[in-house]
Amino acid sequence: VDVKVVLTLGTSFTISTSEVQGSVTKAGDGFQASSIVVQLKNIKTGIALRDSHTLKHLEAEKYPDVKLITAEGKSGEGKGSIEIKGIKKDIKGTYKVDGTNLIADFDLNIKDFKIENVRYMGVGVKDIVHVTAKIPIK
Repeated sequence: VDVKVVLTLGTSFTISTSEVQGSVTKAGDGFQASSIVVQLKNIKTGIALRDSHTLKHLEAEKYPDVKLITAEGKSGEGKGSIEIKGIKKDIKGTYKVDGTNLIADFDLNIKDFKIENVRYMGVGVKDIVHVTAKIPIK
């Protein structure tokens, strides 16, 4: 899973992890998934201090996982429900199949999950982050 975070200066960084549990299943001419879990403890941003700050803002000690509760898609478009910091929100986005994996893309508003005032040395994080998740197809 990669999350692109855009900063107020116009630059960006990516939060990455490969600690994803779960899979997508083929359902007729579409796909569905449930209970996909992304563990936060080993996320990487490329800078150790930023890793620590990111985990703090995500309250990873209290909420160690992000959960895709359910998702379904057809013809490259999908919708679902995600839980971050104990807050559930509906999501929608696009997907493509790449071999034995489904690659989903969607945006999240971090304020929806009570992630606010993310600033360090005068540089802040914009509210919308872009998520790309690569999940195996069963």
